[in-house]
Amino acid sequence: MEDVGTPVDLQEAYMNSNHSFHRQAKEVVAQIYTYLLTWRICHGFISCWNATWLVYVSPDDRTVVHLSEPFLATAGSGSERRATMVGALSWQQLQALLFACGDQSAALLPGTAAAGGGEGASGGAGDRAGPDAPEGGSGSGAGTSEATASPDSTHGDTSGGSLAASCGLLRRDAVAAEPSGSVLDAAATAAAARAPPASGADLPPPATSVRLRCLDLLAEGGDGTVFSGTCNGAPAVIKVYTWEAYDQAAYWREVQAYRALAQVQGSSVPQMLSHGTTETNLRYIALRPMEGSQRLSDCVRPFSRAVAVAALRALQDVQAACPGFVHGDLELENMLLVPGAAGTSGGAVEAGGASYASSGTAGDGGGAPRCVLLDFARSRLDGDEQQRERERAELKQLLGLEA
Repeated sequence: MEDVGTPVDLQEAYMNSNHSFHRQAKEVVAQIYTYLLTWRICHGFISCWNATWLVYVSPDDRTVVHLSEPFLATAGSGSERRATMVGALSWQQLQALLFACGDQSAALLPGTAAAGGGEGASGGAGDRAGPDAPEGGSGSGAGTSEATASPDSTHGDTSGGSLAASCGLLRRDAVAAEPSGSVLDAAATAAAARAPPASGADLPPPATSVRLRCLDLLAEGGDGTVFSGTCNGAPAVIKVYTWEAYDQAAYWREVQAYRALAQVQGSSVPQMLSHGTTETNLRYIALRPMEGSQRLSDCVRPFSRAVAVAALRALQDVQAACPGFVHGDLELENMLLVPGAAGTSGGAVEAGGASYASSGTAGDGGGAPRCVLLDFARSRLDGDEQQRERERAELKQLLGLEA
């Protein structure tokens, strides 16, 4: 809200980089658009409670987002005939339900106007939706979604991206291309070459397309939305990126990192099952889930010596696999603790001249626990030793290990 009773012009805030609410508008529109494309549905809404905008993406053109005029929470019908926020949301739900029941006729939303005047352009037919919906500041009817995706080759497409608006519409064009011929590209290739050859059982079958199925929403971050689901029928954690330039850059940084860290995939970092572009033109990365794992940020503290040693070892293994690797966002929430299996032993980790040994008694089954590093959206592959040493020192501090 600009002030009490005056909602932000959401379209203006989205398009104008100098607008005081530009960042918030870009983020919330990107979030709802990602939901609508990922779950293959059409109707949603954006709300800050005081004001609510209905959102619609046509099944015939998934590149355009329609926004209604804002509906104020303070608006009441009284003696005047005007739409209320509750009435608008009820109407939006009715449109989605009518389509789900087989009535695909379009409808116009009364009481709104598109830019340039005339009746509003929100509402109409939508993709079939399930009964569940995510909670939060934006909403949409949601169920499971299964889609065909195209794996990326060594380099992505070379089309650029831009945003434009016309008659109240927000239009999304092609996604960004992979940065090629860079230091990152060379580092990833060199690191992958150092990895031992994988056995035939470790290699995914060749495919020209990938079947992705998004089930439950797991997390939302600044660079993507994470779902549990399946990739070609196998359990997967799927991260979906919006079309924004920042998210596209984050996608390519993660892909380059996983390529460079092929040697430690499945041990110190998750195994990447696939990456590429969905049929709705969103980038994705599918990872094999780490069974029984939990984020270090959710673990009881202070950490046991075995857990702290496992976390430090994971970072050192990753740095050894790619000598230029710098994570860039080394937080406890970006590390997973995987319980140890019976029969595994601990060991010692050398860091900064000190030796840290684990007893080998922590974790389920009596074995030493293992930690896994993830989320490489801010990583780089051309870091120097000073940056890498700084990250090791930061991690030791987070873990409570003495310097």
